[in-house]
Amino acid sequence: MNDSTRVNLRLEQQQNYRCTLHFEEGAPTLTVDEPPPLGEAVGPSPAVATLLTGRWQVIVFMLAMVAGMFFTALETQRSH
Repeated sequence: MNDSTRVNLRLEQQQNYRCTLHFEEGAPTLTVDEPPPLGEAVGPSPAVATLLTGRWQVIVFMLAMVAGMFFTALETQRSH
């Protein structure tokens, strides 16, 4: 990975699964949290927050996850 695509950040745990992401170069901080029952859904989940990087690998991964959830729900409906 070359320096032009690197994103540096500092992760600060607030409580349980809630964390604050501190990005480099004065970018605004971002609070992320898992939805219940693990967290309190204060801000986006870490998985959604990674979409902000705009990296194609993250976008492909998220699309694959959504497709998997869709086909699982479809198969569950078919079996009932």
